Amino acid sequence: MAKKAKKLAVHLTDKEQIWAIVYLLASYFLLPGLLQLLSSVLPVPLGSVWINFLYFTINFIMILWIFHGFFKRSLVYAGRNVGDFLLAVVLGSAVYWLCNWGYSELLRRFFPGFLNLNDSSISVMVSQNFVIMFLGTVLFVPITEEAFHRALIFGSLYPKSHAMAYVLSAVIFASIHIVGFVGVYGPLNLALAFLQYIPAGLILAWVYRKSGSIFAPILMHAVINAVGMFASR
Repeated sequence: MAKKAKKLAVHLTDKEQIWAIVYLLASYFLLPGLLQLLSSVLPVPLGSVWINFLYFTINFIMILWIFHGFFKRSLVYAGRNVGDFLLAVVLGSAVYWLCNWGYSELLRRFFPGFLNLNDSSISVMVSQNFVIMFLGTVLFVPITEEAFHRALIFGSLYPKSHAMAYVLSAVIFASIHIVGFVGVYGPLNLALAFLQYIPAGLILAWVYRKSGSIFAPILMHAVINAVGMFASR
């Protein structure tokens, strides 16, 4: 019989996993529609910036409630293993920027007309309200997405299969960033945008495993988003 793979240094309990799965489904499939409905019945409908900010904020609050025990354990572990934490963040960031540069060069050379609509829509909202978008994108989003994609999806699959954990968590992470543009993008541009997010999904998962703390990929994710926001101004 094959030996069962070990769990991550800090992982979700069974109870945390159940609550996280329930809220993940609600967040992705119910909450956006509810916010759009709320906006439509207001005397003055909310703009895209405020709808996104409400979405970020609700997710952030719920994640803090569901994952508070996990976050506490992760923080304690990071404090006891500072060297591994910093090494994972530095190495992960270096590999990410190298991959990002390489993929950008490939796009520039072979697909010069490619435009990432997700990045473009964020740039527009940043120009409308930088402070609100910075708070949501640099603080709320990294915590929420790392809790879902790394702590829940990657962390739950890792004991069963390391390869499956990396691949599925990265595929789901990439899919979430492009699903809103299905029907807007052509198939080729959709595939190129999807591939653009795969390295980040794989690297952030590795940073979580290497550091043992979810705060390592959260920090790395926050820095990536901050750099992107300032670059789009």
